[in-house]
Amino acid sequence: LWTAAFAPDGQSLYFVEADARQRFRLMRTPVGGGPSEDVSPLAWDWGEPVARLTVSTRLAALSAGPEAGRPLGSRRSIVDGQGHPAIPETGGPRFDSQNGVVYFFSDGLATVELPLGEARVTAAHGLAVPVVSRTVAVGAEGAATTLELQPLWDAAAEGWYSGDHH
Repeated sequence: LWTAAFAPDGQSLYFVEADARQRFRLMRTPVGGGPSEDVSPLAWDWGEPVARLTVSTRLAALSAGPEAGRPLGSRRSIVDGQGHPAIPETGGPRFDSQNGVVYFFSDGLATVELPLGEARVTAAHGLAVPVVSRTVAVGAEGAATTLELQPLWDAAAEGWYSGDHH
């Protein structure tokens, strides 16, 4: 149970919970108990034309070794021109309460749907890789971009290992 609110008539309680794809569902249950019912929207109406933006992240190699250019998992934030967050169909959206950013984790490739126009894409990967941001123009045919994340140093070559999943 993540959040809860009473219906205006006081007869139902609304709450959200994550499903198997880590997407939040809007649920309703009677205040007196009983089975919960999924009342999530079946489709989103943006009220304007939309297209798909595909974003990939890859590791910029510090040397010409086998790591060069490989897909890289990252923490991503994508917002449309109005500042509204866009998230992929699967994976759990998260909220950073310190700076108000909605983000998600990606394995190296993510596609989102958002209104036409500019979108701001940001990717991060741990503490030793600076954050990369880019503005992308999303037209009716959609758009794609690749963010190359450049480590500050080759930690593995220096014998360092990390347990951080970012």
